[in-house]
Amino acid sequence: MMNRHGLIAGATGAGKTRTLQAKAEADAAAAKEQTQSERTTSSRSSHDSGGIIETVVKSIGFNSFLRSADTVLGREITRTIFGTRSR
Repeated sequence: MMNRHGLIAGATGAGKTRTLQAKAEADAAAAKEQTQSERTTSSRSSHDSGGIIETVVKSIGFNSFLRSADTVLGREITRTIFGTRSR
């Protein structure tokens, strides 16, 4: 997984934007291929193991949901501990 933060420096016209666009397109294509292979693998394994719960837990959407819920939960715990209020 790629880190979301970074510093891109260079002179005007050096190709910073084009380089980042190419990198983003390559990452998107790789993620699409990985997603397709995971779907193929998970559909095969769900029929073999007979467990739909295992298929759901391994899905990308479920993992995204858990990360989002984890972020919200962590924020609420931090606010409770340190007494900061919601903004």
